Amino acid sequence: MDLDPESARPKHVLVVDDDDGIRLMLETKLSRLGYKASVAANGLHALQKVRAQGKGGDKYDLVICDLKMPGMSGLELIKALRAEPLYRSLPVLLITGYPEKQKIMEVVRAGINRVLLKPFKHAQIIAVIEEILKSPANLDTGGEPVAA
Repeated sequence: MDLDPESARPKHVLVVDDDDGIRLMLETKLSRLGYKASVAANGLHALQKVRAQGKGGDKYDLVICDLKMPGMSGLELIKALRAEPLYRSLPVLLITGYPEKQKIMEVVRAGINRVLLKPFKHAQIIAVIEEILKSPANLDTGGEPVAA
């Protein structure tokens, strides 16, 4: 039986956060679970990495990003991704320590798949990641953020 190369490869997750500890924790946890994990310290660096996939780089299956980062914020990254047809359906999980309802609703309208409030438990974020990767076309339509 032939395996489809696309379905046989490990899912590739890009973790975008200006907090070194969060990046390292998620990269380590995802790698141990069999995912391919890459990191970026801000939205601009992440956008460059995602765009590189269109030039023969590795395809990302999910972007996990923080909301508040220097340079390009998570919201700006989401808007940039959704503005480009190639990345409109790329799933994005937003993680944030700022549960301001107005800001959360703004990212939901921008096309986020899910929002997870910090602090979160390791098992909780892994469950959300797996849920998103099983049905990446299911964009959030305004549900409440998941809180730890």
